[in-house]
Amino acid sequence: MLYVTSTSVIDSTGDGVHARNLQKMFYGDSCAIYGLRLKEPLTTEQLSKTIAYARAETGTQYSLIEAVRSLKAPRAEGGRKQFCSRLIARAYAAAGIKLFENPDFCTPDQLKQSSLLSLLPCPAVSVSDEEYRDIEAQHKGVAGMVRVTNDFLEEVRRLSPKIQSINDAFQFLVHHPEVDDTIFEALDSSGFLDYWREQLELFPWRYNLDVMEDFSETNQCGADISTYCEETLADDAAGTFKHWKDNQLTSKAQARQFPLRSFVAMAKLYENLVGSDQTRVNVAREWLASHPNERTPMP
Repeated sequence: MLYVTSTSVIDSTGDGVHARNLQKMFYGDSCAIYGLRLKEPLTTEQLSKTIAYARAETGTQYSLIEAVRSLKAPRAEGGRKQFCSRLIARAYAAAGIKLFENPDFCTPDQLKQSSLLSLLPCPAVSVSDEEYRDIEAQHKGVAGMVRVTNDFLEEVRRLSPKIQSINDAFQFLVHHPEVDDTIFEALDSSGFLDYWREQLELFPWRYNLDVMEDFSETNQCGADISTYCEETLADDAAGTFKHWKDNQLTSKAQARQFPLRSFVAMAKLYENLVGSDQTRVNVAREWLASHPNERTPMP
């Protein structure tokens, strides 16, 4: 998996290529976990290209056959589908960094042995059974987003076998505007356009200061809310959701150039995502400003 920002990673599993929350991924004690980093730091441009490649592959299907083939390290060119180590090798190759001789066919162990990478100490932390149960009981928003994305792509792949990722679907639309209604209906029926509302419905206190105050008093969780607000501001400073703003600009430009229902809907989706996220950040900032005594002390 590729660590992209804050607690977010992008990986390729049986569900396809998707972003996930690293702090909600659990493994048994017997699982060997490794963290690796380039020995020579990425430039800003290389970092952007690496992450952009991985994000652009969102929704791409997993290829078990080619993953198995990689054990023999063929020199052939791989297909459009992904598997875990291919996604990482290709992402770095997009920035001109060759972690393995053939990025299309490599194994996790071959990446681990790459001369360009070094192992990080202690890449995982242990959690108690109680912590595990508490986190597992929380709403799994990422899983829901994976579901609606895959439902959308399952529909539009009927238009062409060449469609793998979300980006592919809209590139296809550029060249085939006659399928606009079909793609729009897939966006709508899958829930892709409205899934962002789920966070507002589940956690209304994150988006309204008065509701946050009432929630804090009712549940006596002021300190927990302060921690949440601090993490929210830290994520904002780190640019965790900056790609939404980038996508908003891109989708608006597409909607102007190609005034189709699907492009207009995507522009509105990213407008809503950026707007709701900014509201959440503003509420967090206001809460901390009005509750200075509940802030987590600096070590």
